Amino acid sequence: MSFVLTTPELMTTAAQDLAAIRSTLGEASATAAAPTTALAAAAEDEISTGIAALFGAFGSDYQAISAQAQAFHEQLIDLLTASGGAYLSAETAATATVTTGGFPSLVANTTANLQTIADTWTNQTVPILTHAVTGYPQLISTSLASGNVLPLLAIPANLAQGSATLYQAFSSPVSLSLTSLTPSGISLGVGLGLPQLLALNALGAPVNAGLAAGASGTAIFGALQAGDTMGAISTLTDTPANIANGFLNGSQMLSMQLSLPGLSVAADIPFSGLLSPLQPLSLTATTPVLPLLNSLTITGPPVGGLVPSLVQYVPELLATSLGP
Repeated sequence: MSFVLTTPELMTTAAQDLAAIRSTLGEASATAAAPTTALAAAAEDEISTGIAALFGAFGSDYQAISAQAQAFHEQLIDLLTASGGAYLSAETAATATVTTGGFPSLVANTTANLQTIADTWTNQTVPILTHAVTGYPQLISTSLASGNVLPLLAIPANLAQGSATLYQAFSSPVSLSLTSLTPSGISLGVGLGLPQLLALNALGAPVNAGLAAGASGTAIFGALQAGDTMGAISTLTDTPANIANGFLNGSQMLSMQLSLPGLSVAADIPFSGLLSPLQPLSLTATTPVLPLLNSLTITGPPVGGLVPSLVQYVPELLATSLGP
């Protein structure tokens, strides 16, 4: 039994489909019964009567065979339905004994994050790229149609300025600015260039996978030391899914020492999985050099998974820099 793989829901659906087929065949046989079993002779001679009787006998034999087939069909449906119920009961009992929550969480989280990425691509990225690609052709077409070529003369300057903006985005160092200062706290804004931002987001996937592997290993050894063999097996079974879930969808905060320009602070840094959605960067940090301040808040650009970053930041930067 442990080597049988089946899906009770599919078996139930198959039984319903077979029942529908049986009903259709039964209706077809009933419709064909009268025309095929009670044939009228073409004439009153013996040959015509014999031919009609012969084909009528064929029709009667078909109806008898069809009835037997429908009976067998009904038995097959009953057997399939009962088997699906038995497998479902066994599956429910097995699930109650061994909990395998890692795989459902992996599927659910991955599906949700992929849907978010798809929505971002459809609602933000595609319109931005479309405008960037079609902007200059539309500008050229409009200028030529109206006879006003002055806007065309600005295209080289716009491209040069956009190239400078693009270069600045890739070469800008980490920056720090004061956003607010009160007796109870200070707020700082941190600026990240695109390489630093993508590097931070790229680190999240392996960090979360490593943390998930470590947590699973700790749980397995803890269960074995406690004599909980089933718990250890259950955790071991979920370990691949937990590691994959961390790599793709994880989100962890790690305390790190930040060396900002002119300031050294300790803060909890978010690390996200490969597909995790972007979230605004907001950190509450502590600093030994400013003990009188109750809070030190650091804000920055949204951070998260590498894939959402590439989908949102790179096309937006290209469109903003090189578009009209």
